[in-house]
Amino acid sequence: MGRFLRGLNAVFNAAIAIKRIDAELAIIPQFHSTQLALQAELIRLANIEVGDAIRVLSEVPGLNVSSLNSFQQASTQLNIALLPPSEAARVTCWEVATDAEEPTNEEESDSEDAADSEVESEDADASDDDGEHGNGHGHGHGGDSSDD
Repeated sequence: MGRFLRGLNAVFNAAIAIKRIDAELAIIPQFHSTQLALQAELIRLANIEVGDAIRVLSEVPGLNVSSLNSFQQASTQLNIALLPPSEAARVTCWEVATDAEEPTNEEESDSEDAADSEVESEDADASDDDGEHGNGHGHGHGGDSSDD
């Protein structure tokens, strides 16, 4: 269950980061190379989300390695985007970072497979609980938050 939740957390991090990058890309045509503090703040906030995704995926060895690599590439691009003096260079970095964060079909499939296996596991646990406790609710999981 923990592995699934970590993957879900990373997906939400990616969605928030992409929204912040999209906001940045939307204001560039209006402000160009002015309002750089606002532009830098949006990138900083996007990179916080990317960093959180990297952290949660890194804490479990072998968990969605391709997504972890994509998040690391996005973080690199976001850091580079803070440095270039030209608008065109910043836009290129943000676009590359956005592309790196979008989940691939394989990653989406991995999340769906994990969700399916978690549901099957919970169904099996619920039937075990029904027999032991006779309450028919199947909520005997305790506080297990293992990432296995």
